[in-house]
Amino acid sequence: MINKLHSKTFCSLVKIPEWNYPVEKAEIILCGIPLENTPTIRPGAKFGTFVRLAYIGVESYFPDLDIDVLSDAKVCDLGDIYVPLGDSNLAIKTITKVIKNLKKQNKKAKILVIGGDHTISYPVVKALRPKSVISFDTHLDIHPEWLGVKYTHTSWSRWIKEEFGCELFFVGIGSYEKESWNYIKMNNIPII
Repeated sequence: MINKLHSKTFCSLVKIPEWNYPVEKAEIILCGIPLENTPTIRPGAKFGTFVRLAYIGVESYFPDLDIDVLSDAKVCDLGDIYVPLGDSNLAIKTITKVIKNLKKQNKKAKILVIGGDHTISYPVVKALRPKSVISFDTHLDIHPEWLGVKYTHTSWSRWIKEEFGCELFFVGIGSYEKESWNYIKMNNIPII
């Protein structure tokens, strides 16, 4: 099933070649989601998946753990999900479907995603349905919408709370808007 899914869904411009464990047996499944539909200040979030290039030349053996994270880890790097740009709803449907399919293929694996803008958090949570989510960011991303669009990088945390009942925890918040502050206080959302 993954071969059929992979050929239509993933592009492999950037992957870590050593992380080629079979999807069905992997402990961690890594996929990039280069989504950037609603930038606020400057574009570029779609290039976040290129962080994989930082592994080049990295010494990957940790003697205290006796593990080489590139060759010993049971990781499958699938490359980047092909995400339709310009249509947030279609992008969310695509991401949700791909993550659900990956989880069906390997229920025990941890799925790790690299963005893309924060909008990707909504479909990943929608697919996996965790009980709680910890956000490490300087912003709450809890607006009801952004420029008339409901699901964006500025609103994902509100909708995972309201639609899926996820318990939210925020770490590192550096600035607030009054409406957002009132929302988190009204909903007893902790900020650390």
